[in-house]
Amino acid sequence: MVEPVYKFMRKSDVHFLLNGSLKFGSLETYRQQELKQGDKRIGDQNEGLSRNSMNFRYDAKTATTSDKRALDNMAPFIKFFDGPLENLLVEECSFDVIANCFVMSTSIANQNNFAELTNDINRDAGKNVYDGCVEIKDFLTLWKALRVSRLAAASDFADIPLDEIFAVQCGPVKYQPLTVHEFSINNQFRDADPLLKDLSYRHQREARFILRPKVPKLIEYCARFSDLRVQVSNPQEHFREIDLSPYL
Repeated sequence: MVEPVYKFMRKSDVHFLLNGSLKFGSLETYRQQELKQGDKRIGDQNEGLSRNSMNFRYDAKTATTSDKRALDNMAPFIKFFDGPLENLLVEECSFDVIANCFVMSTSIANQNNFAELTNDINRDAGKNVYDGCVEIKDFLTLWKALRVSRLAAASDFADIPLDEIFAVQCGPVKYQPLTVHEFSINNQFRDADPLLKDLSYRHQREARFILRPKVPKLIEYCARFSDLRVQVSNPQEHFREIDLSPYL
């Protein structure tokens, strides 16, 4: 990424990041933040969620890889009574695909829009909640460091590099209207994308680091937590505190 990337936060929490302790929040937390608390600024009920509508046909003898993936997503809605499924037809079915992962959000800014971004973020979070800021010196370098980092909490996974137990991703968020869901007639479903948000959030200019659990036992472990902490080595190579003017 060419433009600088920043993490806005409470000034009292800046020391965590400067010491290499990174907090990743569960997307489920952000979904519930809107659904249960009515918060449509930070919360988003569609975080990491893809709604699908289709006529679904499945024939075990001719099923393609795409058909089998679609069937996996249909499985929670189907009851199997007599052994393996051979044939299935479901007309006008709808189902959600959900990405259960953890994200650390940052913001893309430059000298021309830094003040505007600061105001936008504090407007969403509440007036002057985020009075601290840390610059991510190099977005991709931090991503590479994350891949070999460890979970900070004591657990069965604490000594394992992240990229062995998580799919570690990063990138800028893409913003597009999510209110229209095309009807599919060929079993093509849209996978959940944690780097996709509705156009109404575009002022946040997000770039994200993402942890997707890929080990079954870890998926169960992570389901118990609303956030995870990761410890990165040599934090001085990745982070620099930025003093925010109270007049921004």
